[in-house]
Amino acid sequence: MSDGNSPAYTYRANIARIVDGDTFDLDIDLGLGVWKRRERVRLYGINVAERYTDLGKQATAFLREMFPPAAINPVIITTFKDESDKYGRYLARIVPVVPAGWSDLTSLLIEKQFGVPYFGGAWR
Repeated sequence: MSDGNSPAYTYRANIARIVDGDTFDLDIDLGLGVWKRRERVRLYGINVAERYTDLGKQATAFLREMFPPAAINPVIITTFKDESDKYGRYLARIVPVVPAGWSDLTSLLIEKQFGVPYFGGAWR
């Protein structure tokens, strides 16, 4: 089990659905032909504006353009804790399987000013 600061597990996954600017439904390859389908995952290390705000809508649209719903969108995820967060999502870092002009989705969204660094605790 991870202490929340060090990665716990790494998997190949496909982005099945973009829920909002920092939450995804993933199909996760657990190995040996076993898949966990439509697992809700939140990006580790970022807080993006809520999806009903203008910035949240822009972030979601940006991600849907990056990862079109009809396409297979392979990524690598690394979890940062082995329990679900208070909303039932796992926290994970998402990186591309092949070079894609970005190396970490959290860093890209912060760079594009869609979100701010966030590592838990009270949010203002």
